[in-house]
Amino acid sequence: TVTGGSDFCGTSRSTDAANAGHGASCSNGNSEAGAVQVPEVVLPSDLATNNSNSRLSGDDPVGASVWQRGNLQWNPSSRTLTVSYDTLTLMGDLPYDLCRLVVTGGAELKINTTSEARIFFDTPENCGLSSGADQLIVNSGGRITTNDKVPGFYFKGTSNILLYGDAHITAVIYAPHSDVTLSQGFAYD
Repeated sequence: TVTGGSDFCGTSRSTDAANAGHGASCSNGNSEAGAVQVPEVVLPSDLATNNSNSRLSGDDPVGASVWQRGNLQWNPSSRTLTVSYDTLTLMGDLPYDLCRLVVTGGAELKINTTSEARIFFDTPENCGLSSGADQLIVNSGGRITTNDKVPGFYFKGTSNILLYGDAHITAVIYAPHSDVTLSQGFAYD
């Protein structure tokens, strides 16, 4: 769903013809609606043990104003990452394995890897969340930016992806069973 002065630039595929499309100021991209067949997300078989998650506890650099990583909250048991009011740079070349990601309050999540950055989201049920839970939230001026390698965000289950409030993201979002909402001045390249 694209509402409230938001822009979506790229290719959108949706089974909901009323919600397929992109913002009025976007000059590149196209939309497809109707019976769209897409493959399921298959998590790498060794993702639980072969990932970059351990970097979130200290190896991935944070901005100069982050005092003792205080604006970064990483819970390894729930696989929840929250970045507030500053910058976190993901530099791991292995995939990240998350349940929930929140980028808010003008924070920036920079993707700066030497290989294709991949962030996998397990099913909400495997994360102790209910089906349809909010798994990606970028709001209040939050940004997800990248070097020359566009990251991929892959969602295994049925979840909500909420992108709103003058936020911006440059990424591929592959979420065949999820609802994606872009609103309130959000920009997606």
